[in-house]
Amino acid sequence: MVEIKKEDLTPAQLEKLMNCKTAEELVSMVKELGHEMTIEEAEAYLDERANVESVSEEMSDEELDKVAGGGICILAKDRLILSY
Repeated sequence: MVEIKKEDLTPAQLEKLMNCKTAEELVSMVKELGHEMTIEEAEAYLDERANVESVSEEMSDEELDKVAGGGICILAKDRLILSY
């Protein structure tokens, strides 16, 4: 499980993290931040992020629950991957 808080990142680190396109790139960036992430966790995060990015204007109650509180929480395999 990886938990990285926005306030612990510089704007450049946050931008680089959010722009990761491959699981390998994400694992490498997370490692640079001093955390560990498996390829499977990174792939699950990227899949979930792609789903969130393709959401229409209206969100379901389940989707709203995932982003409640003004941050982003990505869950994969019932584990928190990233939140800020």
